[in-house]
Amino acid sequence: MSSISNSSIGLGGISTSGGSPSLGNTLFGVDINALIDTLVEAKNLPNIQRQVRIDANTAKLSAYSELEGKLTALRSAASTLRNPSVISGFTDAFDAKQTLSRASGSIDAADLFGISATDSAQTGTYSLTITRIATSDTISGTVAIPDTDSTAVLAVDGNLVLEGTNIALTSTMDLEQIKDAINNVSDITKVRASIVQAGASDYRLVLKSTETGNAISISDNQTGSILASLGLAASGATDTTLSAAMVLDGISVIRSTNSVNDLIDGLSIELFQADPGKPVTITVDNNLSGIGDSIAAFMTAYNDVVGFVQDQRAVGAEGALSEDQVLFNDTLMQSTYRSLQSILSTGASGVESGALQLLRDIGIDLTSDGLLATTDTSKFEDALLSNLDGVRALFGYADSATTGFEVVDRPASIPATLLGKDITIRVLTTNGAGEPTSAEFVVDGVTTAATIENGFIKGADGSDYEGFVIGYTGGVVGATPYTGTFHPTQGIADLVAAMLDPVLDSQTGDLKAAKDEVRDSTTSLENQITVLDGQLDLYRTRLTLQFQAAQDAIAALESQKNSIQAYVDSLNSSN
Repeated sequence: MSSISNSSIGLGGISTSGGSPSLGNTLFGVDINALIDTLVEAKNLPNIQRQVRIDANTAKLSAYSELEGKLTALRSAASTLRNPSVISGFTDAFDAKQTLSRASGSIDAADLFGISATDSAQTGTYSLTITRIATSDTISGTVAIPDTDSTAVLAVDGNLVLEGTNIALTSTMDLEQIKDAINNVSDITKVRASIVQAGASDYRLVLKSTETGNAISISDNQTGSILASLGLAASGATDTTLSAAMVLDGISVIRSTNSVNDLIDGLSIELFQADPGKPVTITVDNNLSGIGDSIAAFMTAYNDVVGFVQDQRAVGAEGALSEDQVLFNDTLMQSTYRSLQSILSTGASGVESGALQLLRDIGIDLTSDGLLATTDTSKFEDALLSNLDGVRALFGYADSATTGFEVVDRPASIPATLLGKDITIRVLTTNGAGEPTSAEFVVDGVTTAATIENGFIKGADGSDYEGFVIGYTGGVVGATPYTGTFHPTQGIADLVAAMLDPVLDSQTGDLKAAKDEVRDSTTSLENQITVLDGQLDLYRTRLTLQFQAAQDAIAALESQKNSIQAYVDSLNSSN
C-alpha cells in the first residue's frame, strides 16, 4: 500500500523491518512503532520470566556438575580404601607393597638390579646374591675377507645350519649377501649377523644371539668347509654359563634371562650386573606411605564436598544469598551431605568392641567448620605401624573368611541382620571336581539355602544374603559338610562409596535424574517461548494492520476535507 505523504495530520505507511510489518510515521504525534513495541512487550512478560527460569536452570546444571565432580572424586578416593570386591577389578591401597634393598658390597643395590612389587607380593625379607647375569652368545669370524660386496667367500655351495635351520649359501655370494641370508631367518634362529671391519681389507662375520642363556648351535652340510671359509666355530659357551646365576636364601638358582619374574611371588627383578659373594637384603613391606597418601586424598575429597555445600548454604549478614547459591535449598545435595556426616559420626559398622571405629581413633578429627584434619600425627602413624589390619577395617570391608572360602563379591549395603555377625557357611555336596552343588548359610540359628552358579556360592535373590558371592576351595565333600565362617563389617570408606554409588550412577543415579529434570524443564520453557514468540509476531502484525486501517480512514477524511475546502474556496472567489 502506498503512503500519503502530504497529510497535514501526519500519516504513515507499512514497511518491513526484520520480517515484521511496521509503520514509518506518527499518528496524532504518537510514534506508532514505539506504541506497538510497548504493547507487544507487555504481552512478552511471560517469556521474559521463562528466560529468567532458563538462566536459573543453566546455573543449576552447572552447580550440579560441579557437585557431581566433587562427589565422584570422593567416591574414587574412597574406592582405593574400601577393600573392593575381588571381581570389581579395582585395587586397594592396603594391598600395595614396597621394597627396600640394602647391598652388603660396594655396589649400590639400585645398580645391581631393578625391582618392583605387585599387590600380591607377601611381606618378608630375602637375601639375594647375583653371581652372574645372563648374556648372549657371540661367535666372531676369524677369517679376514678383503671386502664385503665383491669377493666370493665360499668355495662350494651348501647349507649353513643355525639352531637347526638350514640357510642356503652359494659360492658366488659375497659377505654382505651371506649376512643378509642369515638375517632373513633371524626371527626363527634368534641369531643376527653383522660385519665388523677389523682393519684395512679385513672384514669379518659376527653372529650374536638375540636371546640370553642360549648357546648358538652352528654347523654346515659340507663337512665344515663353509664354517672354515667364514672362520666360524661354536664359542664353547653353554646355556648354563650364559644364564643368570643367583643365590636366594642359600638356594642356588639359574635363569636364562635377566628379567626374573618367578623367583619370589609378586616380585619382578631386572638384573643389571653381578656382585658375587655380596648378598643384597630385600625387604617387602606394606606401602605405608602410599596408604597415608590415600587417606589424605580421601580427606581432601571429603573437605572439597563440605566446602562446596557450605558455600551453597552460606547466608550473608542480612540473610542475603549470592546468585551462585542455586542449590541453597536443594534436597539432593542436603540429603547426600547429611548421609556423609552420618557415616563419619557413626564410623565403621559391625566391628568388634574395642576395635578402631571412628576416625578420631587414628588421630583424624572433624574441625569446628566440619572439615577433616589430622590432629594427632603420632597417633595416626602408630596406627599404621602397629595396627594396619585395624586401620584397614576402619576404612574398608572385612570378613575374616576361614580357610576354604573367599568372599569375591558382596552387596553395597550389608543388612543389619548380617553385619558384624559370625555367619556359618556349609557346603553340603560337591561334584567330583570339588565344586559345590549345594550349600547353606546359618546365622543366629536361622538356616538359609544358598544358590550355586558357575561353581560359586551365592545368596538367593530376595534373601538377606542377596549380593554375596563366595568362592570355595575346600575340596570334595563326603558325608560331612565342609563348614566355615565369615564376619562381614563395613568401614567408613566402603560405606561412603556404597552410599555414593546410587547417587552417581550414570544411568539411574539421583544426580542424573535431577539434571534430567532440569534439562526437561528448560526444554519445556524453550518450547513455550517459541510458541509465544509466534503468537506475538501475529499480534504485532494485527496491530500494524489495525493502525494502518485507522490511517487509511483518516486519509480519506483528510481527502474529503480538502475537497470541501476547495469547493468553499471556489464559492468565495466567485463572490
